Amino acid sequence: MTSQHLIIVWSGGFDSTAVLLSAGADAATFDKITVISGDLANANPDCSEQDRTARKNITETLHTIKPFDRYNFTTATEINISEVGEGSGQSETWAFMASEAVSSEDTYTEIRFGYIRHDDFWHFRPNFENAIYNLCEMTGKHKPTIYYPYEWSLKRDILPIYVKYPFIFKEISWGGDTHEVKLKEKDDLKSVFELMLSAADSATAGSVKPSDIIPKSIDISIETSHPPSINSATPTSASLDNTTSSNTIV
Repeated sequence: MTSQHLIIVWSGGFDSTAVLLSAGADAATFDKITVISGDLANANPDCSEQDRTARKNITETLHTIKPFDRYNFTTATEINISEVGEGSGQSETWAFMASEAVSSEDTYTEIRFGYIRHDDFWHFRPNFENAIYNLCEMTGKHKPTIYYPYEWSLKRDILPIYVKYPFIFKEISWGGDTHEVKLKEKDDLKSVFELMLSAADSATAGSVKPSDIIPKSIDISIETSHPPSINSATPTSASLDNTTSSNTIV
């Protein structure tokens, strides 16, 4: 029997929650949808607590809404940095957890991550993906498809998905962004979101683009990016520069 399995890696933050929501559009194409989460318990306790609270509140809400009621939200795995080695971070944790979530009983598995344009993740993407592939091969599992829905997007480009689900925007965790997103940038994102909601009152929710309403005085993007990704189906004609921001939290 053919089994199509979608795995979503979710922290409760802005980027990965957008992946969670956008996956609803093609949820019907999968036989099962698994949402996995993990906490780096002693890396930033306050951040971990905010993430847990966000996931709890969002999960309770989405369970009452189709097609999200089909999502299987698994219990978050708590990782102690001292147990996995100094210097370990989110990406290493995600790679291990994602490979563990792949089932040998499925004929097709797709794993979605919330990494976005200008994340420093793109510097080591090949190592990250190879780690997942190798772990799956070692345990007799098939090779999954790895997908980054917002690979070429800035945070402001993701806002329209939240216009469709404004009650979810209010619950997401901003704790994980405190190290790489300036306070002004977060405030501006929220301001633009409020403008988009107002504009959407007289239009279809989600049809308003940030570029249509962002005041020229607001600059919420860091105009940097990663190089064209390896094995990416995304058109390579996008204009990119050669610098990247220093940290990644999704």
